[in-house]
Amino acid sequence: MAVSSKIQILVVEDDMEMRKTLKDLLRKMGFKNIVDRNCGAEGINIITENIGTDEAFDLIFLNHNLPDMTGVEFKTKVEGIDGVKAPEYILTLGTPEPAIIKQAISSGLKQIIVKPYSQQNIVEKMINLFDKKKAAS
Repeated sequence: MAVSSKIQILVVEDDMEMRKTLKDLLRKMGFKNIVDRNCGAEGINIITENIGTDEAFDLIFLNHNLPDMTGVEFKTKVEGIDGVKAPEYILTLGTPEPAIIKQAISSGLKQIIVKPYSQQNIVEKMINLFDKKKAAS
C-alpha cells in the first residue's frame, strides 16, 4: 500500500465497539498515530488543538450519524476553521441510504464505507484517497 504508516489518523465514532474495531484494524495494518473521539464537537476540538503541529490529521474516519452532528456538518465546520490543513476523509455509514450517500458525495466525502468495517474495504478506500492525492501532486 502506498500510504505511509506514519500518517496521523483521527477516528470520530460514537459507538465504542465500532471505534475499537476500527482502531484495532488500523493498528493491525501498521498505523500507530491514531486518535479517537466519540462526537463531532470533541473531534473538532482536537483538530483545532493540533493546528500547525506535527499532529495535524492526514485522515479522518468519520461516522455520518454522530450524536451532535452529521458527517457532512462536521466536514463543513472543519473547513471553516482557519489554519486547518485539509485532511482526507472516509465516511462511515450504518446503512447505505442513497440520500445520505448523495449528500456526502456532493459535499466532497467521496470515500464511504458501510459498517461493519473490514480490512479490505479500509485498504481500498485509503489507496483511493492517497493514490489520487499523489497523482494530483
